[in-house]
Amino acid sequence: MANLRAALILRGAGSLVGVARRLHRAVLGDRPFVSLGPDQRGEQALDWAVNGMLCVDARGLPRDIRAVIANLRTPDRRVRLVACADSAESVAELATMISRIVTISIPPLTERADEIERLLEAYGWDAVEELGASCLGFWPGDLELVRAGGIATLDEIEDAARRLVALRNWGVTGGAERLWLTHGALSRWARRQGIPTSRDGVCPRRRSPRPRGRIATT
Repeated sequence: MANLRAALILRGAGSLVGVARRLHRAVLGDRPFVSLGPDQRGEQALDWAVNGMLCVDARGLPRDIRAVIANLRTPDRRVRLVACADSAESVAELATMISRIVTISIPPLTERADEIERLLEAYGWDAVEELGASCLGFWPGDLELVRAGGIATLDEIEDAARRLVALRNWGVTGGAERLWLTHGALSRWARRQGIPTSRDGVCPRRRSPRPRGRIATT
């Protein structure tokens, strides 16, 4: 996919856009990443995604998807295509338009029960980098409380980890600002999960180093 020899299919539960974005960062770094919705114009998205990655949902392809695919690899664009799908059936239409595809199947969290807390921590370290936080800062019991609250997809793990990092670094008010949420939205989420909060956060100002050898977030 990175070398423009094939389109990539991500197959699993949820939207998987977060997974696609992580693969993009690992493979393409700071090049453009564009998520194309079914009602958006593909031609414009291709211009935004030049030399980068375009992500579509195979269950709701844009109307001009054929034109998009035909213009992915022109010399002035060179765009990689990633499609998210939940089944082989949802990929069928797309597969008829592309000469070569490769698939990564992501097992459901019901088959990864022993990994959920490690995944939350791994996504938490991603959030530390993304939000410019000082440290991970999870309190003892935080991960167990989030897990007990019910998590069904990787998107939900990502969201929970980001909220925890924001809470533990800046408290409810500052954390909500970092996440572009209202104070009430973050406070209600923490209350539903049974997570205790702090007014100002608990992490020091000095940034902690990221640990090596993390579990893969996909």
